[in-house]
Amino acid sequence: MCLYSFDISISSMLYTSSCQLELEFLYITLVFNIKLQLSGP
Repeated sequence: MCLYSFDISISSMLYTSSCQLELEFLYITLVFNIKLQLSGP
């Protein structure tokens, strides 16, 4: 199951190339947010 909460055009691109790209994007975003919290004040 894929969640497309951003631009429709981007969602279409991700859908045509399966859900892999979106999953990678969500994973990178999650890791980035965690690193920001760990390095935060």
